[in-house]
Amino acid sequence: MQSSFLPVKAICFGLGSLSFRRPLSQLALAIETFHMFRISRNRFAYDPVFQIQDIELLKSLDIDVIPPDKAYDYTVRETTLFYMPFCDAVLYEAVLRANWSAEMLGNVGILGNNLSSYVERNSKKKMKREFPCIFAISDYLDCRPLPQNFEADDTFSDLCFTTFSISRMPDINNEFWECIGFDTLLAELKNLSIRHETTKG
Repeated sequence: MQSSFLPVKAICFGLGSLSFRRPLSQLALAIETFHMFRISRNRFAYDPVFQIQDIELLKSLDIDVIPPDKAYDYTVRETTLFYMPFCDAVLYEAVLRANWSAEMLGNVGILGNNLSSYVERNSKKKMKREFPCIFAISDYLDCRPLPQNFEADDTFSDLCFTTFSISRMPDINNEFWECIGFDTLLAELKNLSIRHETTKG
C-alpha cells in the first residue's frame, strides 16, 4: 500500500470489544499500518463499547483512548489517517462533512470501507438525502483495495485505503461545497453510540 499521503496522526474508530478475534485482528492491522506510515505518536482510538481491559491494552500499545466528550470532533488539524474498518456509513459521512473543503480533505486518509460501494448499493435519492458528502465525493476518490490474502478474509473484506483527488475537485465557490449542517448528523451519531453502549458485553 504505497502512497504519497504521509499522516502524522492516526485515529481508530469502530474497533469493537478487543475480547474477540475479529477486533483483535483489525487492531493488529492498525498497528502494522501505523508502523508502515511511521506513526509512533499521536495514535488514538474510540469506540463506545470499550471496557477497562480494552483501554489498558490500547495504552500498552501507545494508543490513547479519546474521552467521550471529545469523540465527536472529526475536524483534522494535521495530516490524519482514519482507521475505520466496517464503521457505519454515518460515521464516514461525519468525517467527510467535518472536513468539507478541498484543503482539509487533502489532509484526510481513510483505511476502511470502499465509499463507492455505498453509492453502488443505494439509490441516488437515499444517498443525497442521508449521505450527501459520500455521494458527492464518490467521483473524486483514490481508492487502493487491500489484498485479499488474509487467513480470515471476512475480517478485512471490501477494505481499501482512500485519499481524495484534490486537483480534480470543483472550485471553492462551486455549489458542490455547500455542506448540509452538522448538528443533525451529530445527534444521529450520539444516538448510534448510545445503542452500541446498550449492547456492550
